[in-house]
Amino acid sequence: MTVRKIDRLDAWMRRNRLTDAMLTREVGLSNGLLNKSRNPGHDLSRRTIAAIVERYPELDEEWLNTGVGEMQDSQMMVGQIVDKISSDTVLDDKSIEFLLKDIIKKNHFIEMALEEIAKVNMLVQKSQEQIDTLLELSTQRNAEIESIKNALLEYNRLRGDDVAERGSRRKRRNNI
Repeated sequence: MTVRKIDRLDAWMRRNRLTDAMLTREVGLSNGLLNKSRNPGHDLSRRTIAAIVERYPELDEEWLNTGVGEMQDSQMMVGQIVDKISSDTVLDDKSIEFLLKDIIKKNHFIEMALEEIAKVNMLVQKSQEQIDTLLELSTQRNAEIESIKNALLEYNRLRGDDVAERGSRRKRRNNI
């Protein structure tokens, strides 16, 4: 089963907690367009994707189109906010409210990413502890193997001396 563009958009929307209504309103899409795109044989058009990415530049267009790359470009998230607020821009209450909502969404995404990073760090730390334990056990086993090897060498040396001594006694007896 191939993953369609609308499926990737749905995944991105879930991750960013956006509903169809929110995205439709923010992007200026016609009502029902997303639902129609979910029908068999349908998908998002290039024009629709361009409009979505224009409004949400942190959404990676290549990923949305092909599935290749990362879902979101985190550098774009900060850049987008900075670009929206320039020194010569006068912001009205509605623009400020929009920007604040945008910042809150992005902050939420950052918090989720930090939580995931913390979980990964915990797993890495546990894995490192397990590796350290295994290395310690391996070192102990190697020391035990070396000790056994030395004992076997000594045993064989002594046994060899004993065998040689018995052999020379036999020769002496046979010569007598």
